[in-house]
Amino acid sequence: MSDRKMIKWQPFNSLMNSKQVVKEIIQDKGKIAMPILSDDQLSILEEKIILAYESGMKVNITYYKNGYLYLINTNIKSIDKTNRKVFIKNNQYLYFNTIVDIKL
Repeated sequence: MSDRKMIKWQPFNSLMNSKQVVKEIIQDKGKIAMPILSDDQLSILEEKIILAYESGMKVNITYYKNGYLYLINTNIKSIDKTNRKVFIKNNQYLYFNTIVDIKL
């Protein structure tokens, strides 16, 4: 009787690789395009950012990153208008152009 050694495991290994590919395809299906905001919507967002910063209120910020929308509840620590950044907790920041919505 001869032993097949590693040959018997090759079909199993190919299934493991295809499982990863299927997982990536499912993740890519959930991605959306970056929402396009009008100039009026952008100016309203900018006003809300300034108001939240000046008042020190907690806000819900919806932002876009790598095909997904994320929601974060935080205070705005500072605003860098030249680089168009909004600094939030723990030295993290968001760019103005990634912010989609702000709820005060």
